[in-house]
Amino acid sequence: MAGGVRRSYGANTLGARRLVELEALGMARSAWGTAWADGLAVAKDCAAVQGHFLPPTNAVRGAGGGGGLVIGTWAKNQRAAARRTRENAEGRCREAAPVCSSTKPHP
Repeated sequence: MAGGVRRSYGANTLGARRLVELEALGMARSAWGTAWADGLAVAKDCAAVQGHFLPPTNAVRGAGGGGGLVIGTWAKNQRAAARRTRENAEGRCREAAPVCSSTKPHP
């Protein structure tokens, strides 16, 4: 049941009254999107305070009381995702490139 409501909420197919009720409870349309937005907000704050955004992997920022975001791990994961995206794009370019052949005939 809850999974169906989440799918309907994310697809924006619930009625207006249900949407208002779920949003009042703080339901997010996308957990990934919410995590990205939270991480980006903390990253911007860190950069403003520190003058750079190069946190150690174990750096924790955000909510007090030990409930903050491990921003160092978040940053490491974002760099790794960017690297994989770049490598995948380069691989697709290599696969799509025509194979060059020599102008000399083979013996």
